[in-house]
Amino acid sequence: MNEYYSAHFGTLAERIDQAWDDFRNEDKEDKQREKALDFLIFAFDLQVPEERDIEVTVKLIDLMAERNRHKKNNPEYVPGKAPFFLDLPPEKLRVGRTKDYQVSPDSDIAAALDEGDLLDVRTESRIKDHIHHTSFYDEHSRAHYRVSIKEGLFYRHGKVFDTRRYVTHGKKEFAAYTLNANGELSLFNHKDMKDRIAHSSLNKGTPVVAAGEMQIKEGRLIAITTHSGHYQPSLFSVYRLLQYFSSHGVDISQANILTFDDPADTLRCQSKKLKINAYDGKVTLKFHATSATDIFVGIKQIMKNNVAQATKVISDYQRGSINRKLYVRFGIYNKGLTRERRILAMQFIDAMATLDNQLDSLNHPETIVKKIEEMIGIVDQYAKNNNDLSEKHGKNKASGTLNKHFHDYKTRLELIKNHYEMNRKSMLSTRERDALKNIR
Repeated sequence: MNEYYSAHFGTLAERIDQAWDDFRNEDKEDKQREKALDFLIFAFDLQVPEERDIEVTVKLIDLMAERNRHKKNNPEYVPGKAPFFLDLPPEKLRVGRTKDYQVSPDSDIAAALDEGDLLDVRTESRIKDHIHHTSFYDEHSRAHYRVSIKEGLFYRHGKVFDTRRYVTHGKKEFAAYTLNANGELSLFNHKDMKDRIAHSSLNKGTPVVAAGEMQIKEGRLIAITTHSGHYQPSLFSVYRLLQYFSSHGVDISQANILTFDDPADTLRCQSKKLKINAYDGKVTLKFHATSATDIFVGIKQIMKNNVAQATKVISDYQRGSINRKLYVRFGIYNKGLTRERRILAMQFIDAMATLDNQLDSLNHPETIVKKIEEMIGIVDQYAKNNNDLSEKHGKNKASGTLNKHFHDYKTRLELIKNHYEMNRKSMLSTRERDALKNIR
């Protein structure tokens, strides 16, 4: 076997670098350069046209330039491997271990943990890892467990991967797995700590995108379970995994998702009860088996409905621009306010009119959210100024007409912001996301 495919010669990223150097080295034999090119095509999962030399070389130049820009801060970064939905810069894909469960000083990582896009090792499992001296692997040790995806099939060391000889938690033909933020998919035997290897081992106890168990036959996905005591993955994290697999061409239509909780009511799909012998036949685990397609389509339908709702709210808001200005001017200015509050209201109207015009010209969710946040900040400032007037005249807190309009206007802005934030992320409401996170 070509040495580029073997983890004995380094991590995937290191072997890519070596293959790229060899491919460009005109002093190398043509046969060696051809081997290097074949591996690069495999590693990057490139589609090869008939006239492959020029097109493939151009793609590789771009990919390696991207890698070289970021490998100082993230040595294992391989362009195209990281889950697209994380929306993290390459240097942050190298996620560090959290000091406490789901607590990170990095705001982007903290948000990903809170949203469920990253899973953290639970506190109880951290204690067990410490007591039992769980083995933690660095990137070179982890490389031996890495499985790659090429044209929708799973491979290890360049050969089609299969879990029929694997055992995890006593379940035959299943392998334990983790997918980290860099897109490293690791599969291994889980012997219930008899060899001090657990789900936390492969990534040194750091947060991961997904974890559990997987069944693969002849390179094809058969089943995924949510069985991991360390990470306790939810149906939402399985959905993220299915998103990742689908984006890399994996056929999920023949696979089942095995969960401990029944997702049928939440997703309005059918599931069937399934019993699997585990822990060397000492325990029979009860699962709910659901088609991966039904899981994927069910959650996508929830998102589609939310997109339609958000589009309507946003459209109504933009169509009502003039009415919003009239609402502010006549709803606030002409309500029998004192002279000081009329001046305050006029200043508020002018400030909001400028921001409102700017908002109507925006069309990118990210910039719209920032502008709405700016507007909410202005409302808060004027509400404070209104309270200061009340205190000036011996009142504890403003509670009149102007205060009510500040509150109502802020509520409307927050409604629009919430819809745009769903659009910016996954189009799942907090309630829906929590419901999926509670299904394990």
